[in-house]
Amino acid sequence: MAAALTNLGWVAHAGGDLAAAGVLYQEALDVRRSLGDGHGTAVVMANLGDLALQQGDLDRADAVHREGLDLRRRVGDRSGVADSLTALGRVALARGDRATSRRLHTEALATRRRLGDRPGMPASLSALAELARLDGDASTAATLLEESLTVATDLDDRHCVTLSLLHLARLARDQGDAPRADALYRRAAPAGLSAADRSKDDHEVPPTASTATWLEGLGAIAVADGRHERAACLLGAADALRQAIGTPLPAHEAADRNDSVAGCSAGLGPRRFHSAYGEGRAMSLVDAARLGLSR
Repeated sequence: MAAALTNLGWVAHAGGDLAAAGVLYQEALDVRRSLGDGHGTAVVMANLGDLALQQGDLDRADAVHREGLDLRRRVGDRSGVADSLTALGRVALARGDRATSRRLHTEALATRRRLGDRPGMPASLSALAELARLDGDASTAATLLEESLTVATDLDDRHCVTLSLLHLARLARDQGDAPRADALYRRAAPAGLSAADRSKDDHEVPPTASTATWLEGLGAIAVADGRHERAACLLGAADALRQAIGTPLPAHEAADRNDSVAGCSAGLGPRRFHSAYGEGRAMSLVDAARLGLSR
């Protein structure tokens, strides 16, 4: 029963229904605890912690992941310990504590290397790369992301491939290489989006934070290219998606999005900007994806 509840929670989570996911994860947690299943309890707690982080509830995310870390250490789940350290590293970054985030991710990556845990490596590598990028160390960021992409590709882990490409695209934008960034964003289109510019009316686009990040990145490129109306639509669509799934923009990404919005508003004027932004907010994800992938 607990496994079924966890799986249903994951489906709801992946589909953007965070409220339902939270209820299902909590029910699964209650069952796991009643059975004295330490390993299973820690797994469900990780899901709940990730959900809280996605919803912007940093205090709950931190508390749940710390409890899960303690439990995993008690049951001797070394790979799970690395997962919890990675999760806590994300929480620390969301709080703006880069030093703590770097320490946690470094420990997680070292643990994964010792264990030969390749499936867990892309998450740690991408996180450390983002910290390097924020510190202005583009060379280190690129090296880490290329390793992350290689490992994820070898494992056929589409989710981690997408995240690695999104980070590489952002790095290219920081370096002023718009053509490379655009090519990477196109490759980074999450599963389903890469075909969304085809004439499939029934095409489904995943309502996830990665999709919002993808739309925001393409919007930033459109601003740089002077295509302000297109950019405003993409940014509006991303904003509506984040609101719909209850996933606020991470604090360390806010400045970039604010710059894009300011560039759009300056290029279009306030009235035209708000009209185009509103049009984007009203778009279906399929139409937003088609716009993002159009030339």
